[in-house]
Amino acid sequence: MLTQGEIVKEQSRLKREFNASLARQLNHGREFFLTLFPRATIKAGFDKTSKSAAAKDYLDFRINQIQNVIQSILDATMSLDSIAELQSVDMAGFQLTTDLSDQLIRTLVEIFTCGRNLQENDFIFLSEVSTELNIPPGQVHYLIDQVQFEKRKAFFSAMLIHLNEDQRDLCAILLLKAIEADDKVHPAEFKYFENISQLLEHDQARLEHVGVSTGTFDFNTSIEIPDEISAYMFEYLIEIVMCDRKYDPKESRFIQDVAGIFGFNKQRQDEIIQPAAAALMIKAELFQ
Repeated sequence: MLTQGEIVKEQSRLKREFNASLARQLNHGREFFLTLFPRATIKAGFDKTSKSAAAKDYLDFRINQIQNVIQSILDATMSLDSIAELQSVDMAGFQLTTDLSDQLIRTLVEIFTCGRNLQENDFIFLSEVSTELNIPPGQVHYLIDQVQFEKRKAFFSAMLIHLNEDQRDLCAILLLKAIEADDKVHPAEFKYFENISQLLEHDQARLEHVGVSTGTFDFNTSIEIPDEISAYMFEYLIEIVMCDRKYDPKESRFIQDVAGIFGFNKQRQDEIIQPAAAALMIKAELFQ
């Protein structure tokens, strides 16, 4: 678990790296244009009375404007009320290249997920920025999933260090049971098999053992798992059962059974289930 100081440090690093990449690309574009058109001028209109300015001066103005808007967007992610802070940023007519737009969305997701999972307000924030940049919702969904996949892969790698083999087997069984909780495997659930394989270190014999054990698994099993990992797993299992945008009684019973294994009381369950479910629903509504 990252400390608050480590989270702020990592978020600041992400902001610096994106700003450095943005500056490089904007300056390369400026130099390329001025190399081709060293004496170019830009007019404010098409009539004879319209004022003109050197293209160099206008490019400098626009680059500075873009950098200021980007800085304001990045700063808003760290505000206590990120949505209100974002809405105070003037993004009218703001455009970036496709590569920079994608890079910005990825950076925003990485900032939001420093030390926590994505929340409802994060998705609203991403939606407002992507709408202004004319990024299709499906592309935003892809970029979010890409970052989350990388983050989860890193988390599951840490689980290999902090959990013993029995604990890892239990987590793998719960992942598989979540996928099969409604008695069918939805296409959106295929990606979760990678985490099962990762937990079992891609060992075919262990994969087969877990597959058999899943069918006879006893939810009265008692095994201790560190609270941070059990909370992460619980929220992840909620995402799996809701990935098809349905939550049937079988899946609800499964989540209750898992809460029992982790020793979560009703209050602890609600603290995890309610924000996780709300975030998943708003993500599906905004980006599907």
